[in-house]
Amino acid sequence: MTDAVRGSKELIKALQELEPKVSKKILRTELKKGAKEIAEVAKELAPTGPTGVLERSIKVKSARGKRGQIGFNAEIAKGKGEENDGWYGAFVDLGTEHQKAQHFMERAFDAKAEQLADEIVDRIWAGIEAAWKS
Repeated sequence: MTDAVRGSKELIKALQELEPKVSKKILRTELKKGAKEIAEVAKELAPTGPTGVLERSIKVKSARGKRGQIGFNAEIAKGKGEENDGWYGAFVDLGTEHQKAQHFMERAFDAKAEQLADEIVDRIWAGIEAAWKS
């Protein structure tokens, strides 16, 4: 992936020309779609046991950041109830002294990151153009 997003100066300028509510909606929508795609790959790469709990516990959540920042994470959620409680997912992903790390979350990101960066930029531009037309 390149250090700078393709056309980032122009993209930022175009987003700033829109109403803040509109530009925020475009960014949130497209970033969340990208995070969902990474989560889907992570589910495919996660080791599956008889229960499938680890796979079901991979979710997309809003990232908390400084005011004005927008982001999403694909992560292993610690849910309530047996069907989504992947509390042990970090041990499987990162390993322990007794278990080799599987790095399925990192591999999912690496598999999609470069392709998604370009796709997300294209979808943001399409959102900006649609907003300009309306």
